Amino acid sequence: MTATGGSPQRADADAPAQPVFPGAPPFSMLERFGDQIALIQGAETVSYKALAREADRIAKLVGETPALTFLRCTNTFESIAAYLGCLRGGHPVVLLSHDADIEPLRTQYSPSAVISGGADLKVERGPSNNVKLHPDLRVLLTTSGSTGSPKLVRLSQANIQSNARSIADFLGLTPNDRALTSLQFNYSYGLSVLNSHFEVGASVVLTEASVLDDEFWAQLEASKATSFAGVPYTYEMLHKSGALERKHGLRYLTQAGGKLSPELVLYFSKLGAARGWDFFVMYGQTEAAPRMGYLPPRLAQHHPDAIGVAIPGGRFEIRDEDQRPIVDPNRPGELVYSGPNVMMGYATSAAELSHGQGPLELRTGDIAVWNEEKLVKIVGRAARFIKLFGLRLSLDDIEQKARAIAASAAATGDDRGVVVAIEKQDKGQRARLASRLPVDLKIPQQAVEVVVIDQLPRLANGKVNYRSILQSRRGGQAPGGSTGGFSIGEFVSRFALQWKREVLHVLGIGGTSWRSVADIYATVLNTEVEPGHTFSDLSGDSLTYVQISLALEEYLGALPEDWHTMKIKDLEGMKASGPL
Repeated sequence: MTATGGSPQRADADAPAQPVFPGAPPFSMLERFGDQIALIQGAETVSYKALAREADRIAKLVGETPALTFLRCTNTFESIAAYLGCLRGGHPVVLLSHDADIEPLRTQYSPSAVISGGADLKVERGPSNNVKLHPDLRVLLTTSGSTGSPKLVRLSQANIQSNARSIADFLGLTPNDRALTSLQFNYSYGLSVLNSHFEVGASVVLTEASVLDDEFWAQLEASKATSFAGVPYTYEMLHKSGALERKHGLRYLTQAGGKLSPELVLYFSKLGAARGWDFFVMYGQTEAAPRMGYLPPRLAQHHPDAIGVAIPGGRFEIRDEDQRPIVDPNRPGELVYSGPNVMMGYATSAAELSHGQGPLELRTGDIAVWNEEKLVKIVGRAARFIKLFGLRLSLDDIEQKARAIAASAAATGDDRGVVVAIEKQDKGQRARLASRLPVDLKIPQQAVEVVVIDQLPRLANGKVNYRSILQSRRGGQAPGGSTGGFSIGEFVSRFALQWKREVLHVLGIGGTSWRSVADIYATVLNTEVEPGHTFSDLSGDSLTYVQISLALEEYLGALPEDWHTMKIKDLEGMKASGPL
């Protein structure tokens, strides 16, 4: 590792490392864990003492006074040391993907330093600026989706530390735990794995391999990892592969990053019980640093559709439209969380980096009920946010865009698409909306449906009744008496082929006339391939798995279930032999 202004100090020394600035937690006393292993990267291990020393060295490179810093994150010792150095040095740090386009954010926030690279880590100092920083501000994370300029979630020392302690508490973490993670730590879930383990002196095993790779399982066994973290896609792939059925030595697994189907929660809960490990389903948002709730493993088999209870130190309420608490079971309302991990607030400009802590209450926007056992169950997507193709989209932002074209527009939707209703006086704008919105949102055209109605349905308080619009679309009848649209089932089946082609376009490989299977692999993975290679051989990840599977289905006409373990030449032979 190299860095501007100094040389690395990776080996332990006799003198204990000290925090750069007194009173600059969180993690200002990592060195108290001494020679306990903090990070495992391949065959190399790094002690807490060495990690603290390198963190402090990088903090000094950034400066002696708090400075807004951008960090391009990689799952390496050097990058994690830079993150900890910013915390220990009192430098508020914006965590970004290593390949992110930082120029819009640089213009917006004027950082004093940008840190990038892994083993060749570099600290780029910018000109001094007059950005005022709140003394409690520590971490800033991007949120939202593609419908507007990214805003930043402002997290304080108390937000980070309290959530790390809560997670360590309900997972029962000890210094003997070792988490294998391939999640990037600019992602709040990946960051929480680091924070909670560093809180108790546990170890983190760094890997870029996916659960589809033999390397992932080899590293798990070689490192004696006791857990790993996964998003729903991770567990869907594990269910298909059956890899976990042959593995032992784990203590627990965690799942977050979206809703896992109750069927798979039940499957992994039972598998864990049979194999001796616990399965934790967790609930959270970046705005809560990020964990808010979890389902105790002992309850998962009986309540696989629940998110469970609030984390230690936190509290859930379900409230009606008048913000009155709901206590009756099975009565829906908005889920509200309160606790010390609730963010300081959002930032949309550099001036807002000086603002202090806002209310320690987060209105999640998710519609939930209490079940008969007083566990929380989510019954609807966040009121004004939906997720499509991995993008978190704001329906308010979509509505604003639509109203720039048709003044009467109202936007709603769910995980299967966006629905925009317009009144008949604006019907002349229907075609323009239908063609413009998918481009602006960067989603397939068939994921946006525009319906023309006589009058927008409204609630008693005068607000638009978005649920009525959505329910009418699903039933194939537009609200207000007008016909228009069709059921979801008809929608999907009628446009399935075009949908797949547009998904390929969204993923950056649309409009391609594939010459061979090798051409698909080489294009998507940007590497040279041989006829004997398989997807697993080529270190593909979750995104390239989806890209290649869609492209192969288009090229071959059908997709073999075990395609990722098949050689390129064998897949090509299936094309030559005709339809599957």
